[in-house]
Amino acid sequence: AKSEVLWRFSNYLKVIDILTYSDDNSTNLVGFSPLLAEGIEVLGKEYNVNLILRYDEDDDQTHLWVGTPVISMEH
Repeated sequence: AKSEVLWRFSNYLKVIDILTYSDDNSTNLVGFSPLLAEGIEVLGKEYNVNLILRYDEDDDQTHLWVGTPVISMEH
């Protein structure tokens, strides 16, 4: 499942302070990894990794987006 892929990837990066949200086509995870460079502060917490799994109906594939510190464009 989509969430299993994100959790495995976040465990590999040792991500903490995880926030997730989902809609019909995507699952989004943001958090802080001590393995990556400094991030940005949002509401008093620092985030430096953003993982998104998004299903694309046009090509019938699921894509993994990885951003550091975050993905700042419409996915």
